[in-house]
Amino acid sequence: MSDEPKRKITFAEQQKHDNDLKVARLQLNIFRQLHAIDTPLADLNADWRALDNDVVDALNELPGGAKLYQHIRNMQEGKTASDKIDEDLLAFGREVFTDQNKFKRYTKTDDQIEKEKQAEEAKSKSADPLPTFEKKAETDDSQYADIYAAIRSYSNTTKGLLEFKEKAARFGDNWRSEIDTILALRETDDAGELIDTFNNLKTYDTAVSLWNEAAGILENPTAPGIAAIQAKIKEYKTYLPMFGASGHELLEKLKELK
Repeated sequence: MSDEPKRKITFAEQQKHDNDLKVARLQLNIFRQLHAIDTPLADLNADWRALDNDVVDALNELPGGAKLYQHIRNMQEGKTASDKIDEDLLAFGREVFTDQNKFKRYTKTDDQIEKEKQAEEAKSKSADPLPTFEKKAETDDSQYADIYAAIRSYSNTTKGLLEFKEKAARFGDNWRSEIDTILALRETDDAGELIDTFNNLKTYDTAVSLWNEAAGILENPTAPGIAAIQAKIKEYKTYLPMFGASGHELLEKLKELK
């Protein structure tokens, strides 16, 4: 058996491949923001299905691109509806969706959504309303006006997070659960919007904490630190990609630790 020399890639072929990677990278960035952008999923799916096959294949060369690749193939094979996506193929988990109704529309059929709604209503009716009523009666909503204002003005930036945590400092280490309770007891039209924004804030806070933790261990790697990284690698895979290319780069460095 003779070994045939590999054919050299021409300049034109290399140039096309580089362009395919650029398009794939752009589409992957859009895919990673699926939880945040307003473009209907059906429109995005139509664009992804129309991608050149070489661009789709190029997704497998990019960190995190395998999920979008498989999503496109599932649509092409008729396994996924034109306005849906398999929950397991989302770039990030359910927790990054500040709008949980949007998450349900994207990942569940109308029948599944209706069944969940009926189950939630049945659960709500069976709950004893007395403790909730008593707790609401004890809550002075006006004393939290600064917290509501801070949530409304919050943005997913380090500065925005620090400014909010300064306001939340009066609740101590349990600020997350304390504010969750306060928002759950609020009976105003903007309650749902405040809860969604606060859930987004908590997700970003977790991501920042993991980033800082990982960067510190990489700067001074020790056996306990590396063990801690390995024990939480699933969390790093979920949250670090929220920081784009920098997050992926940091994640790759963590995977190399031994």
